[in-house]
Amino acid sequence: MAALTGPRAQVIERWTHRMFVLAAGQKAQKGSNLVGDPTTGRVRLAGPGTGRISVGVSDEEVDATAAEKSVSVDMGMEIEVRWLEQDGSIADANTFGTCYWADDQTVTLTATGNSVAGRIWQVDAARGVAVQLLRPTT
Repeated sequence: MAALTGPRAQVIERWTHRMFVLAAGQKAQKGSNLVGDPTTGRVRLAGPGTGRISVGVSDEEVDATAAEKSVSVDMGMEIEVRWLEQDGSIADANTFGTCYWADDQTVTLTATGNSVAGRIWQVDAARGVAVQLLRPTT
């Protein structure tokens, strides 16, 4: 992509409940705390593991012990995501990871020389990448 040369409509959504993919080998009970794994783009039961982020609580019982399955998650708060263009480097497996600005309308996985854009919450071939913009904490 290239930098904007004129106005562009923004697609902004606010999520409190969302469907995510429960990793194979997991069984979530209604009320199970779930974390997002940025190395796989899947949710799993909360527990030991580094780099995972809290996603919310399972709305239902889902048995994915044999294969991945979708699970409805109560995120416990409202998050705002913006659907952005990407440079082709971001795939579904990058969900829950960090993306960076390639230009003023395009995100990338390339960190070197680029500013943090935010957290990837969904990747869609037609819509682009759902990004929760992150602001510095200091």
